[in-house]
Amino acid sequence: MADQIYYHIKASGTGTSVSFFNTNEGASGEVVTNLPATNMVNKNFTVRKLVVQPSSDLTRADLLKLVEGAVVKLTINKDEVIKMPLVAALGDMRFSTEGTVASNEIMSVGQETKGYEFSTPVMIPANTSFEVKIVLEAALGASTDMICMLYGDEK
Repeated sequence: MADQIYYHIKASGTGTSVSFFNTNEGASGEVVTNLPATNMVNKNFTVRKLVVQPSSDLTRADLLKLVEGAVVKLTINKDEVIKMPLVAALGDMRFSTEGTVASNEIMSVGQETKGYEFSTPVMIPANTSFEVKIVLEAALGASTDMICMLYGDEK
């Protein structure tokens, strides 16, 4: 077994969903992804951790949409393996928002996150379609880069 981290950097756009791993290294380059084939790995891959990291240029309003109104799903061969609030998968960051909610009210939200670690690792079989998808309750106000990382090992 060899440690492996598959990643995909993608602009979120301003829609209500963001799909990851729908490209490959040959088409998009190693800075964007290291996936050998679109939506597939070429060896059995055991996922131990899922991390989504938004760019630090997020506006306060868009950060709140990710923290309070978004889910992330891992689908393998069209079967939904896990669905969770996106905040559970946000990675290696400390974020806070402060601002006036209404007159004389201040809101502060803070949390340190490190991604989602599976208590039971999930296997993505070689040459089997998979996807990580974020679904938002409301569209982001501006497109921002996001990176999705799957930590694990392959055989």
